[in-house]
Amino acid sequence: TKDNNQMTYIEKLIKFGATFQNERDNMQQSLFGDTAELSVSDPELPFCEPWSRHQQLKHEKEVIGFYISGHPLEQYNVEIESFCNISLERLHEELHILEGREVKFAGIVTDAAHRMTKKGNPFGTFTIEGFDGQIQLAIFAEDYLKFKHFLTPDQCLFIRGRAQKRYKSENNELEIKVLEIVLLSKVLDKYTEKITLCIHLKDIDEKGEKAWWIKKTIAEFPGKCTVKINIAGDAQALTFHVPKTKVEPSSFIPQLVKAEFIDFRLN
Repeated sequence: TKDNNQMTYIEKLIKFGATFQNERDNMQQSLFGDTAELSVSDPELPFCEPWSRHQQLKHEKEVIGFYISGHPLEQYNVEIESFCNISLERLHEELHILEGREVKFAGIVTDAAHRMTKKGNPFGTFTIEGFDGQIQLAIFAEDYLKFKHFLTPDQCLFIRGRAQKRYKSENNELEIKVLEIVLLSKVLDKYTEKITLCIHLKDIDEKGEKAWWIKKTIAEFPGKCTVKINIAGDAQALTFHVPKTKVEPSSFIPQLVKAEFIDFRLN
């Protein structure tokens, strides 16, 4: 028999229910049952660490079949808007007219399988889901060996590929040839070469607090990415480089997102 401290909370609840029912039955058989009190105390609710945002969304999908409180890709809006050139919905619906084009898209892996061909060569298939649709992809031979570690459910990925004719297809069907896979969390640092800060002249305060904030924030996150500042007035705009100053995009850009007086572009 398990010690009470070794029992899970569910097991404690089941034991509590059985004990509670047993005592209540005994009271009903007693001559003084209407005045007696139950001696069974409620089991103490255990302390549990709150779920992370990722855990919460994952369990919502598992239990209900869809996300309720948000989407796992929301934290990568900047990466998707800046570096993707096609949505999964359009990719799925218009693949037949994209032959030869390079496509860049992002999504979360919802299903993955590692298999073998009839000749004994390994390959993988996986499903990528975005805000507006999903698509199934396959990778073979050296591409599989290179990218197989990405084929894991819940991975948020950025994929660069090319639309081409499917191998041995009799109907000239197209498929996506995967050229590169990168974790979405690594995209900003990998692809951002220049950040342009866009500020309107009317948003620059007389005390220079916003200008000081920009200078301080740039200094806090040194890296290899060039920074430019574009100051726009009603009649003209002035663009200049921030001399001898470079930043780390993955740390610097989240600060820009919080600053309501700045728009920015990534190149």
